[in-house]
Amino acid sequence: MLPLLDEKGLSLLEEVCVRSVIIKEDLESSDLLEWRFVKGNRLSVPSWLAEVLVDNEAAEYSDDEIDLRRVEELLIREERSTKPLPPEGCVYSYIRRVLKDSDPKRSERALEDGISLLEIRVSKLIKYLSNPNLRRILFNIEEKLTFEERVLVRAMNSLLRYYMKIILARDDDEQPVKR
Repeated sequence: MLPLLDEKGLSLLEEVCVRSVIIKEDLESSDLLEWRFVKGNRLSVPSWLAEVLVDNEAAEYSDDEIDLRRVEELLIREERSTKPLPPEGCVYSYIRRVLKDSDPKRSERALEDGISLLEIRVSKLIKYLSNPNLRRILFNIEEKLTFEERVLVRAMNSLLRYYMKIILARDDDEQPVKR
């Protein structure tokens, strides 16, 4: 079965995506948490926690949060690189939020940049998936993928393995042919 990304899975990925906030007031912390909620601290926290802190006016989103300008810069850098670059924040989550925006110009720009970014990154991932040293390469590039791209790579890898198995009429437990 292929790993799929549906609305529920996408929503979950958005919740664990990391966002940057600046704490506006001291909050009680626990030794169980990795963060110290001290006024002025800049923290990278899961999206769900960032939203709770901002909604309760205990924090504000940081200036280094991704915006359309940074998406465009990422797109330009990605176009110039032959390998996938490390993801910048929650870029796809941000683009989805902007697409829901009521400003048509912002939505159109986000859609164009989002499509271009996806096309570039997916073409690079397909190139990696066609490499005979796939397992070693995937291990090395996993940190350069967004959560959404990791799901895509796993799905494409499963599909390729299944396709090869069917075409070569091989069982999973058969030993590979030695060259």
